[in-house]
Amino acid sequence: RPVMLDSLGLTPTLEWLVREFEERSGVRVALTAPEDDMGASGDVATAVFRIVQEALTNVARHARAKNAAVSVARDDGDIRVCVSDDGKGIRPAGKGRGAVRSFGLLGMRERAYVLGGRFSVRAGERSGTVVEAVIPAQAAVARRQT
Repeated sequence: RPVMLDSLGLTPTLEWLVREFEERSGVRVALTAPEDDMGASGDVATAVFRIVQEALTNVARHARAKNAAVSVARDDGDIRVCVSDDGKGIRPAGKGRGAVRSFGLLGMRERAYVLGGRFSVRAGERSGTVVEAVIPAQAAVARRQT
């Protein structure tokens, strides 16, 4: 768990992650996140951070993208995380090496499921890949109280 999450909060930590990623990869990233942390603390904030981190790692390793977008928002009481890129797109499951069964994708899915959430990965409408996780706000409340 990054210490920055505890000292700065989720949004500033995501801003730092995006800046570092842009410098290392050369991929431009647009980050959309509220100024407040949407009540995401503890395990929920860690899950959001790690999902974004792994999704961006996949963009750098596999996508051949020039641009990516990260959005984190409250939506109907859920915390919704979306990472998309304009790269070559993802192969459907079962279509050779690097298909949807990768350890990184499985790890992101597990992080969302542990908190009672959902996870999906799909090809973008025009190109690229879209990774999305939705974590119930109740998970955020329950984790904060423990």
